[in-house]
Amino acid sequence: MRETFTRDYLVSQVFRSPQFPAHMMRLVAMQLPGLVYVSRLPADKPLIAHTAIESALAVSLQALNVAVLLIWPAACFGLVLLTLQRSSAAGAWIGLAPTIFIIVFSLVFYIEHRKTTPAFGYLFAMSGVAAAALVERNAAHH
Repeated sequence: MRETFTRDYLVSQVFRSPQFPAHMMRLVAMQLPGLVYVSRLPADKPLIAHTAIESALAVSLQALNVAVLLIWPAACFGLVLLTLQRSSAAGAWIGLAPTIFIIVFSLVFYIEHRKTTPAFGYLFAMSGVAAAALVERNAAHH
């Protein structure tokens, strides 16, 4: 009974209220920095190097942190490339649905961002498409 009342109240009063979309956008905007943070290695706990090999690894990890930020625009570019090819457009967008769901769900319901890392697999795949297209383009011009 209580669940039915709660569901009916949410659907009839909350979700349909004119203030709800703006409130939801504010919630998502508050969570976006955390989503970018989780896509990177923890910058607040850098590797403290004691040897030359650890120093090289620390520098590599710092470079990887910067490179990982390119995942977001590269994934968008890869999705655009696949969308422009009619044969792969539907698959690209269908594959994107679970990623969008996981990310939006975590943003809306304040799920710990580290638990959204499965969504990044698809973003890596789309980034790979963008990288492959750039390599293919460069190879065609040489």
